Amino acid sequence: MSNRTAVITVTGNKGGGGKSTIATQLAAGTAMRALSTVLIDVDPQGSAAEWGSGFEDDDLIVQPADAPTAARVIETARTGGADIVVVDTGAKSDAVVQTSLEASTLNLIVARPSRFDIKGIAASVEIARKAGVIDRTWVLLNACPHYGQRPAEAEAAVQELYGLPCCPVRVDRSEDFEHAANNSVHVSRVNRKGQAAADMSELTDWVLKTIKKGRG
Repeated sequence: MSNRTAVITVTGNKGGGGKSTIATQLAAGTAMRALSTVLIDVDPQGSAAEWGSGFEDDDLIVQPADAPTAARVIETARTGGADIVVVDTGAKSDAVVQTSLEASTLNLIVARPSRFDIKGIAASVEIARKAGVIDRTWVLLNACPHYGQRPAEAEAAVQELYGLPCCPVRVDRSEDFEHAANNSVHVSRVNRKGQAAADMSELTDWVLKTIKKGRG
């Protein structure tokens, strides 16, 4: 990785989209690749911080933050030499989300693949526009069914409503994520050959390549 820290914000103003799951699994995935990673939890629910308290990897540091401290915590992680900073933002705190986005290298808006859920991320899209990061924002479809047209229909809705690209990696619905959350591990530790592990490996690859490409 470059010596410039990459900040990945994971957003989504609609609860239940799986934002914290994606944030924790991305952070675990980069740490497991020997990249110095800081996971910053600014979601008042504190799910990522709770998960991180049990995750065992020297390359991952978990740091809670809130509206007054978010910018400082992100900057401390950057000046401290982290390769990757993953920020799990709150679903409702617009001020914290915008503060986090202003430092973002890549922004993922997480949503389930239904038109109702896609409509529900309108506020997240608007905050990304206000923060000036819409050009590095993707919608990540999470908890996708294994079969059927719903993901393709959701991608079409994202384009129609917001003109945004969807991440080329879709994350399938899987109980493996629940087990990973409950045991503070990367999903590959639950089922190394499962679809969830494959999806997160592919997503982590895509994120790292996209960051590298964006840096030229």
